[in-house]
Amino acid sequence: MLQAGLFHRIGREQDQGSVGRVWVHLTLALGTDILFVLILVTFCVRGAAKGFSGEIISLLATIGGFLLAWKLSAGVSSLILPYLPLQPGATQATALVIIYILILVAGVYAGRVVKAFLKFTHLSGIDRGMGLVAGAVKAFALLIIVYAALMALSPVLSPYWMNESFAMRLADRSWPSVQNALSSIRLLEPGSLPWHLPPSGEGESPEESEPSN
Repeated sequence: MLQAGLFHRIGREQDQGSVGRVWVHLTLALGTDILFVLILVTFCVRGAAKGFSGEIISLLATIGGFLLAWKLSAGVSSLILPYLPLQPGATQATALVIIYILILVAGVYAGRVVKAFLKFTHLSGIDRGMGLVAGAVKAFALLIIVYAALMALSPVLSPYWMNESFAMRLADRSWPSVQNALSSIRLLEPGSLPWHLPPSGEGESPEESEPSN
Protein backbone atom coordinates (compact mmCIF):
# COMPACT_ATOMS: atom_id res chain seq x y z
CA MET A 1 0.00 0.00 0.00
CA LEU A 2 1.25 3.43 -0.81
CA GLN A 3 2.62 5.29 2.16
CA ALA A 4 3.32 8.59 0.43
CA GLY A 5 0.96 8.38 -2.54
CA LEU A 6 -0.77 11.64 -3.26
CA PHE A 7 -4.30 10.30 -3.51
CA HIS A 8 -3.64 8.18 -0.39
CA ARG A 9 -2.91 11.32 1.63
CA ILE A 10 -5.90 13.17 0.19
CA GLY A 11 -8.21 10.20 0.66
CA ARG A 12 -7.30 9.72 4.30
CA GLU A 13 -8.44 13.25 4.97
CA GLN A 14 -11.79 12.66 3.27
CA ASP A 15 -12.81 9.11 4.21
CA GLN A 16 -13.61 7.51 7.56
CA GLY A 17 -13.49 3.95 6.23
CA SER A 18 -16.92 2.37 6.75
CA VAL A 19 -17.37 -1.22 5.60
CA GLY A 20 -19.74 -0.25 2.80
CA ARG A 21 -17.39 2.43 1.56
CA VAL A 22 -14.44 0.05 1.61
CA TRP A 23 -16.46 -2.41 -0.50
CA VAL A 24 -17.24 0.34 -3.00
CA HIS A 25 -13.57 1.31 -3.12
CA LEU A 26 -12.50 -2.27 -3.81
CA THR A 27 -15.16 -2.64 -6.52
CA LEU A 28 -14.07 0.57 -8.23
CA ALA A 29 -10.42 -0.43 -7.98
CA LEU A 30 -11.04 -3.89 -9.45
CA GLY A 31 -13.18 -2.47 -12.23
CA THR A 32 -10.51 0.10 -13.04
CA ASP A 33 -7.80 -2.56 -13.22
CA ILE A 34 -9.90 -4.82 -15.46
CA LEU A 35 -10.74 -1.89 -17.73
CA PHE A 36 -7.08 -0.89 -17.96
CA VAL A 37 -6.04 -4.45 -18.88
CA LEU A 38 -8.70 -4.54 -21.61
CA ILE A 39 -7.55 -1.17 -22.93
CA LEU A 40 -3.91 -2.29 -22.82
CA VAL A 41 -4.66 -5.47 -24.78
CA THR A 42 -6.81 -3.57 -27.27
CA PHE A 43 -4.18 -0.91 -27.86
CA CYS A 44 -1.43 -3.50 -28.26
CA VAL A 45 -3.47 -5.48 -30.80
CA ARG A 46 -4.41 -2.34 -32.69
CA GLY A 47 -0.80 -1.17 -32.56
CA ALA A 48 0.39 -4.41 -34.10
CA ALA A 49 -2.30 -4.17 -36.76
CA LYS A 50 -1.69 -0.50 -37.57
CA GLY A 51 2.07 -0.69 -37.35
CA PHE A 52 4.49 1.69 -35.71
CA SER A 53 4.06 4.38 -38.33
CA GLY A 54 0.35 4.75 -37.70
CA GLU A 55 0.54 4.13 -33.96
CA ILE A 56 3.29 6.65 -33.27
CA ILE A 57 1.32 9.38 -35.00
CA SER A 58 -1.73 8.42 -32.99
CA LEU A 59 0.40 8.40 -29.84
CA LEU A 60 1.79 11.86 -30.57
CA ALA A 61 -1.70 13.14 -31.26
CA THR A 62 -3.01 11.63 -28.02
CA ILE A 63 -0.25 12.95 -25.75
CA GLY A 64 0.76 16.07 -27.63
CA GLY A 65 -2.84 16.94 -28.37
CA PHE A 66 -3.77 16.82 -24.70
CA LEU A 67 -0.75 18.87 -23.64
CA LEU A 68 -1.23 21.40 -26.42
CA ALA A 69 -4.94 21.65 -25.66
CA TRP A 70 -4.13 22.16 -21.99
CA LYS A 71 -1.62 24.88 -22.86
CA LEU A 72 -3.86 26.71 -25.35
CA SER A 73 -7.23 26.25 -23.64
CA ALA A 74 -6.88 29.37 -21.46
CA GLY A 75 -6.19 31.65 -24.42
CA VAL A 76 -8.88 30.11 -26.62
CA SER A 77 -11.45 30.23 -23.81
CA SER A 78 -10.91 33.99 -23.46
CA LEU A 79 -11.81 34.35 -27.15
CA ILE A 80 -14.99 32.27 -27.04
CA LEU A 81 -16.13 33.36 -23.57
CA PRO A 82 -18.27 36.26 -24.91
CA TYR A 83 -20.18 33.83 -27.14
CA LEU A 84 -20.87 31.08 -24.59
CA PRO A 85 -23.16 31.56 -21.57
CA LEU A 86 -20.86 29.50 -19.35
CA GLN A 87 -18.63 30.03 -16.38
CA PRO A 88 -14.93 30.67 -17.18
CA GLY A 89 -13.94 27.20 -15.94
CA ALA A 90 -16.55 25.48 -18.10
CA THR A 91 -15.54 27.60 -21.09
CA GLN A 92 -11.90 26.60 -20.68
CA ALA A 93 -12.90 22.93 -20.43
CA THR A 94 -14.95 23.29 -23.63
CA ALA A 95 -12.01 24.90 -25.41
CA LEU A 96 -9.72 22.11 -24.24
CA VAL A 97 -12.06 19.43 -25.62
CA ILE A 98 -12.48 21.22 -28.97
CA ILE A 99 -8.74 21.69 -29.46
CA TYR A 100 -8.05 18.09 -28.46
CA ILE A 101 -10.60 16.71 -30.94
CA LEU A 102 -9.22 18.83 -33.79
CA ILE A 103 -5.69 17.60 -33.11
CA LEU A 104 -6.86 13.98 -33.02
CA VAL A 105 -8.61 14.40 -36.39
CA ALA A 106 -5.46 15.95 -37.86
CA GLY A 107 -3.48 12.99 -36.53
CA VAL A 108 -5.80 10.54 -38.29
CA TYR A 109 -5.25 12.16 -41.68
CA ALA A 110 -1.50 12.43 -41.12
CA GLY A 111 -1.40 8.73 -40.29
CA ARG A 112 -3.16 7.84 -43.53
CA VAL A 113 -0.64 9.82 -45.55
CA VAL A 114 2.34 8.16 -43.85
CA LYS A 115 0.79 4.70 -44.13
CA ALA A 116 0.25 5.17 -47.84
CA PHE A 117 3.89 6.17 -48.21
CA LEU A 118 5.18 3.13 -46.28
CA LYS A 119 2.90 0.72 -48.09
CA PHE A 120 5.54 0.22 -50.76
CA THR A 121 8.28 -0.74 -48.28
CA HIS A 122 9.15 -4.21 -46.93
CA LEU A 123 9.38 -3.37 -43.23
CA SER A 124 5.93 -4.56 -42.20
CA GLY A 125 7.19 -7.06 -39.59
CA ILE A 126 9.36 -4.57 -37.75
CA ASP A 127 6.72 -1.91 -38.17
CA ARG A 128 4.07 -4.11 -36.53
CA GLY A 129 6.34 -5.20 -33.68
CA MET A 130 7.17 -1.61 -32.87
CA GLY A 131 3.50 -0.76 -33.24
CA LEU A 132 2.68 -3.21 -30.44
CA VAL A 133 5.12 -1.42 -28.14
CA ALA A 134 3.69 1.94 -29.15
CA GLY A 135 0.21 0.65 -28.32
CA ALA A 136 1.35 -0.21 -24.79
CA VAL A 137 2.85 3.26 -24.38
CA LYS A 138 -0.38 4.80 -25.62
CA ALA A 139 -2.37 2.84 -23.04
CA PHE A 140 -0.04 4.10 -20.31
CA ALA A 141 -0.44 7.66 -21.56
CA LEU A 142 -4.21 7.29 -21.36
CA LEU A 143 -3.85 5.99 -17.81
CA ILE A 144 -1.83 9.07 -16.85
CA ILE A 145 -4.46 11.35 -18.41
CA VAL A 146 -7.26 9.60 -16.49
CA TYR A 147 -5.20 9.83 -13.30
CA ALA A 148 -4.67 13.57 -13.80
CA ALA A 149 -8.39 14.10 -14.46
CA LEU A 150 -9.41 12.14 -11.35
CA MET A 151 -6.91 14.01 -9.19
CA ALA A 152 -8.24 17.31 -10.53
CA LEU A 153 -11.64 16.24 -9.16
CA SER A 154 -10.19 15.18 -5.79
CA PRO A 155 -11.76 18.13 -3.90
CA VAL A 156 -15.18 16.84 -5.02
CA LEU A 157 -14.74 13.08 -5.43
CA SER A 158 -12.68 11.15 -2.93
CA PRO A 159 -9.68 9.46 -4.61
CA TYR A 160 -9.02 7.06 -1.72
CA TRP A 161 -10.37 4.07 -3.70
CA MET A 162 -7.51 4.58 -6.17
CA ASN A 163 -5.12 3.34 -3.49
CA GLU A 164 -6.56 -0.17 -3.99
CA SER A 165 -6.12 -0.12 -7.78
CA PHE A 166 -2.92 -1.47 -9.28
CA ALA A 167 -3.34 0.71 -12.36
CA MET A 168 -3.83 3.87 -10.30
CA ARG A 169 -0.91 3.00 -8.02
CA LEU A 170 1.23 2.63 -11.14
CA ALA A 171 0.07 6.04 -12.35
CA ASP A 172 0.69 7.56 -8.92
CA ARG A 173 4.25 6.25 -8.79
CA SER A 174 4.91 7.40 -12.35
CA TRP A 175 3.36 10.85 -12.03
CA PRO A 176 6.32 12.63 -10.36
CA SER A 177 8.61 11.57 -13.22
CA VAL A 178 5.99 12.54 -15.80
CA GLN A 179 5.42 15.89 -14.11
CA ASN A 180 9.14 16.64 -13.92
CA ALA A 181 9.62 15.67 -17.57
CA LEU A 182 6.76 17.88 -18.73
CA SER A 183 7.93 20.74 -16.55
CA SER A 184 11.48 20.49 -17.88
CA ILE A 185 10.25 21.09 -21.42
CA ARG A 186 7.79 23.74 -20.22
CA LEU A 187 4.67 21.90 -21.37
CA LEU A 188 3.17 21.84 -17.90
CA GLU A 189 3.40 24.24 -14.98
CA PRO A 190 3.16 22.16 -11.76
CA GLY A 191 1.88 25.10 -9.76
CA SER A 192 -1.23 25.22 -11.97
CA LEU A 193 -2.33 21.77 -10.87
CA PRO A 194 -4.95 21.73 -8.09
CA TRP A 195 -3.13 18.98 -6.18
CA HIS A 196 0.43 20.23 -6.70
CA LEU A 197 2.86 19.41 -3.92
CA PRO A 198 6.47 20.63 -3.80
CA PRO A 199 9.13 18.11 -4.83
CA SER A 200 10.76 16.07 -2.10
CA GLY A 201 13.88 18.19 -2.38
CA GLU A 202 11.82 21.18 -1.33
CA GLY A 203 10.50 19.57 1.80
CA GLU A 204 10.01 21.58 4.91
CA SER A 205 12.76 21.26 7.46
CA PRO A 206 12.92 22.90 10.87
CA GLU A 207 16.16 24.65 9.97
CA GLU A 208 14.71 26.13 6.78
CA SER A 209 11.32 27.05 8.23
CA GLU A 210 12.68 28.84 11.31
CA PRO A 211 13.70 32.46 10.74
CA SER A 212 17.31 33.22 11.35
CA ASN A 213 18.14 35.35 14.35
